[in-house]
Amino acid sequence: MRPFLRPSRTDRGEVPVNNYSRGLALLTKVYSPKHLPNILHSMSISSTGDLFNFAVSRIYGDLLSDLSILNERETGLVCFVTCLALALGAGPEELDLANQLKGHMYGARNLGASGAEVRGAADLAYRVWENVTGGSFQDVSSSVKSVLEKAKDW
Repeated sequence: MRPFLRPSRTDRGEVPVNNYSRGLALLTKVYSPKHLPNILHSMSISSTGDLFNFAVSRIYGDLLSDLSILNERETGLVCFVTCLALALGAGPEELDLANQLKGHMYGARNLGASGAEVRGAADLAYRVWENVTGGSFQDVSSSVKSVLEKAKDW
């Protein structure tokens, strides 16, 4: 087995855990059982399985499911705001981030973030982007605006 796919320790460092199972459990919470098969399929075909296995085992199973610093709700908000910052900085058309942004926004909600928290995180990311770049809301792409509009009534 490749070293980066080996089981790691739990958050307390006591018993080895299966990163793949832990990652799949978190992915199921984030994207819901309804949408998870499509997401896993897309990840699998885009990288012949390497990205899929790495993302499930290491990103979700090892990094994001570690609750020793942030809880699930906070992790969901950090992932959402990071994706939003990328979308604001580079534009989702260039990096094709609109669907990923939408997934992380709903994922934050699925992990317990309220609508006010999601909107607040988006507002914070926007204000930082605005101050750093000098951009304005009219510079934000329509696809980002469309995704963020969905959280208005949460």
